[in-house]
Amino acid sequence: MSTLVSFIGLPKKKNNEYEKTTYKFASEFEFETPFFGFAALQYERVLARNNSARKPTKWIVIGTKTSGWPMIGNLILEPAAGQGQELHEAVLAWQIKAESELANGAVLQATLDFFLQNFANKLGVSLYLKIVDDDHDEIFGCLSENIDKDTQVVLDITHAYRSMPIHALIALGALRWIKGITLVEILYGALDKQNINGFAPVVSLKQSAIVLGNTPKLAQLDLIYDFGGIADCFGESIALPLKSAHAIESLLQFDQAKIARGQALGQLRNLKNSNTTSFQRAVASKLITSLTETGTPTGSHGLHLRMKQAKDRRDFFRAIVLATESLILKAVELRQLTNKDQTDSEYEKLNKEARQEVWRQTGLQSAPRPTGKTAEWAFKTLSRSRNAVAHAGAALSGDVPNQLTQESELIELLVWADEFYQFMT
Repeated sequence: MSTLVSFIGLPKKKNNEYEKTTYKFASEFEFETPFFGFAALQYERVLARNNSARKPTKWIVIGTKTSGWPMIGNLILEPAAGQGQELHEAVLAWQIKAESELANGAVLQATLDFFLQNFANKLGVSLYLKIVDDDHDEIFGCLSENIDKDTQVVLDITHAYRSMPIHALIALGALRWIKGITLVEILYGALDKQNINGFAPVVSLKQSAIVLGNTPKLAQLDLIYDFGGIADCFGESIALPLKSAHAIESLLQFDQAKIARGQALGQLRNLKNSNTTSFQRAVASKLITSLTETGTPTGSHGLHLRMKQAKDRRDFFRAIVLATESLILKAVELRQLTNKDQTDSEYEKLNKEARQEVWRQTGLQSAPRPTGKTAEWAFKTLSRSRNAVAHAGAALSGDVPNQLTQESELIELLVWADEFYQFMT
């Protein structure tokens, strides 16, 4: 099921109505109406014949108190609505009241609520008419309150007022995470492209919705070098060559990573220079950079580099975990420790030996130390902080260092970890 979101502004015509226009969609579907949102509603119903997920069950219309709300009555009066004379007269009376309020400077929400209670059920969709200010928080609240969880959303920006569609687009991006919604389409009835026969083409901005939908994957890539799902940015037609990119993260610790990385880099360089969209070329370029950064260096040096990157972007909790692991892995590398039997008990033994090596080096006279503290204290606090971040058990036991709540102390601890990593030999 889907939700259609439309906007209503203030028409320039004296009767507070948009000009009746025949809107022509890409599928050759046509619909005549002064209010594009009604055409979009009918179009979504057509699409639902082959895709039930696109069946519109909610229609949210957003405007200000000075928007042309009286024209909403035309949704009932139009022949497509197929209503009787008694209802026709009742709607006309409502329109006269709404026009009077608009002439006095503000349509009341109560007037819109009256329409919803008495007429909206004739449309076969749950209609919501919302008066808001052109303000991000009000628009966010309106959408958050009225869009259900895990819903597909179609955004109609044709009659949008001022900056409202920008606020809505940003709000829908946030609601993807808060309520699990998916923005599947952005529609615009291009009145400015109306031809001599009175047909106005409907422009799909779906590609912008696709870019918006893929930005979280780019964030994962930038923050934690997670390549999972990034091939989707390239579409089905050219995603196939990138399947090796999905496995890069897990392959980095093995020799095979060089082969997989080399293959992916070659494919990405081809895509970067190919006849794809600018978005796809930009993603390819970013992937090349990320694969290079994760590929060189590897081992503890790679973890240490990622720790510093996390610290620089103020992702301190991730940096704490990476700092601890980089020190332990460097001890493994320095002492050439190996888990020969590949067993849990052998791993625990290796981990213990590596930590003992770090402890040994913290006790050296020349080891760097935080101001007024010892290197032993610093590593113990770093380890406890790492456990508190990575394991719920540490928090449940109350073993949560105060440093986790003090940004300045967290930074000092990470600076020490950086210096101590360089010190370890």
